[in-house]
Amino acid sequence: MRWKRVGLQPQINFDFFKTIYKRYEPEYATWHTGHCAHYMHHYWRAWDDSQFKVKATPEEKKHFGSAVEYGYQLADELLGASSTSWMTTRWSRWRAGSGCSLMWWTCIRRGRSSCG
Repeated sequence: MRWKRVGLQPQINFDFFKTIYKRYEPEYATWHTGHCAHYMHHYWRAWDDSQFKVKATPEEKKHFGSAVEYGYQLADELLGASSTSWMTTRWSRWRAGSGCSLMWWTCIRRGRSSCG
């Protein structure tokens, strides 16, 4: 399925991010991928056409119906990989050092760079 090719970009970028992160161990790092948005914008109707006036054809559903879910699963896998030992230790030290018991992304989502 050609639409799966989009999923290669975040895998390669995440591998690059992981390598650089391990080398420099920055205080703050961010990684972005647009693959989920791509799948949603291009294939949502094939996945769930309930809100569309023009419904997806059976052929469209057959070929592209699993694309959005595939994008979500790939994102879950990559985020899960980031919580393995190579980052967990760093995040734990950061949280312990700042006296923070919340996960780092909760603090950032609230507009603060630390939990203090």
